Order: sequence, then structure tokens, then C-alpha cells
Amino acid sequence: MHLGPLCEEKRCKLFKVSSKNELGRAAGLDVSTAAVAITDLGDAKKNFKE
Repeated sequence: MHLGPLCEEKRCKLFKVSSKNELGRAAGLDVSTAAVAITDLGDAKKNFKE
């Protein structure tokens, strides 16, 4: 997958999950998804550092 090298080049954090379904649910979607970009952490900012 190309996201790994791209995130490394751009110095972005990359987290892997066990399934597309899990990622979709975590993003609040009713469908599975291959990738999610978080542009504003909002209230989750304190949890992101952990």
C-alpha cells in the first residue's frame, strides 16, 4: 500500500487497524473504509497523544 511511504515522507502518523469494518465504525460510517484522514482532532486531542 502506498500510504506507508507517503506518511513517512510527509511525517504524518499512520495507524493500522485489524479490518476495514473496524475503521469504518471508528469513523462513524455505516460502511467499511480503507483509509481515514483526521484533519481536526477536536475533543479527541488529549487521547491522540496517548
